[in-house]
Amino acid sequence: MLLEFLGKDQEVTKRDIKEIYQSLLSLDWMMETSSKTSEIKIFQPDEIIAREGSPSTDWYILLSGRVGVYKKDLKITEFTQKGMVFGELSVILNEHRTATLKAVVRSEVLCIRASLEDLIKTQPDVTRKIIVNLAERLAKTTNDLSSVSRTGKE
Repeated sequence: MLLEFLGKDQEVTKRDIKEIYQSLLSLDWMMETSSKTSEIKIFQPDEIIAREGSPSTDWYILLSGRVGVYKKDLKITEFTQKGMVFGELSVILNEHRTATLKAVVRSEVLCIRASLEDLIKTQPDVTRKIIVNLAERLAKTTNDLSSVSRTGKE
């Protein structure tokens, strides 16, 4: 089962196993919470998960599939990594959705309705995962912008 989760062609490291274990503990906690706060949803290709400009109450964890992020009609990025937290930015900032989230292929997503304050108090490991995901996305955006900037100067 572990190799299926990671992909049979990938080398499993101790760090991978530890991260998967921590993710599973976090998912266990979320699954134990009331069905009012979390549920697994399946989205078909091109189905909207959240629409840009709409109120934000949920954030998500990708269980399987791929989710595209769109500003207007332009695809900005795509989430493919199992365990990726997304849709949290609007919830954290208490603002309307900044982008549309759409399933690229059939995707299974854990939808969570919980405030950041609740997560910080009760699930510091989940909170850490959110922060790490945000930092990784910020680093990628910075690198992408840096590449575009260098290309424009050549």
